[in-house]
Amino acid sequence: MDKNDEEYIRRRSISFAQAEGRETLPYQLKRDEITPALRAKLWQFVFINSKHGYNNSARTFLFSYPWSDIYRDLWVDHLHGFADKYERRPEKFIEHVLSPIFKLGDYVKIYSAIQFIIRHPLCPAEIPIGLQSILQSERSPFRVVNSDTLCPVASTEEINAVINAVSAAGESQFVGARSHLLAAAAAATSGAFADSARESIHAVESVARSLSSKGGLAGALAVLESKRVIHRAMKTGFSALYGYTSDEEGIRHPLLEDGTADVNEADALFMLGACASFVSYMISRAREAGLIGDGEA
Repeated sequence: MDKNDEEYIRRRSISFAQAEGRETLPYQLKRDEITPALRAKLWQFVFINSKHGYNNSARTFLFSYPWSDIYRDLWVDHLHGFADKYERRPEKFIEHVLSPIFKLGDYVKIYSAIQFIIRHPLCPAEIPIGLQSILQSERSPFRVVNSDTLCPVASTEEINAVINAVSAAGESQFVGARSHLLAAAAAATSGAFADSARESIHAVESVARSLSSKGGLAGALAVLESKRVIHRAMKTGFSALYGYTSDEEGIRHPLLEDGTADVNEADALFMLGACASFVSYMISRAREAGLIGDGEA
């Protein structure tokens, strides 16, 4: 296999942006972004649910109860507009106030408006449920919790762990680990959660093989322990985590076609963050032990 074949295999399972190092995170971890599809679907949901119908003679939309009250409070309490400037005509309020939030606003403005709506005492019970369905299907980094609050699906630390690991594994013998991490991110975005977890684990395996030609992860950890750069208790903990991932049938073995791997979004994102941290840790410790040069990772 020549270098062109290897490059093709590396790029086949990830996007062009990921292959070029421009996109290292799955949608679920991009806290400050909102995709065009998510933006459009959220607006469609809010627009459809807040209007009751259309007055043909007056050529105006009609707000259904309780949306006129919710939007009046949104105008005053959330957007801090003056009451005498509140546009009571639904089509004008939609055109000049509500629509621009979803079509032009950043993620803070959109999610802030959504959270205000679901926290309003008059908000219908089905609204948070419908919004949650959209947020899940579009892999939003935020989800509805307890029907009244938007919370991130991952912490800042988990996000930074993935970014740092991709950077640490960007050169030399760890390029395989980098490809696996990018593939894990792409799989998480597409909803292939078992594939994502498997790729995350393969990233750890790839680093281990680079550090020790024998014994896989156990061998790599033994090398680090022998160099006194990893504590025995931490070595045991890492081995236990790896053992857990090996137990789930379908993650590391080709049984995915049967859909037998019981891996959900939370599992996949956890494994991505945990394995990314592990990758960074092993590379850093290997450098301290003199197993790799300062310029090799």
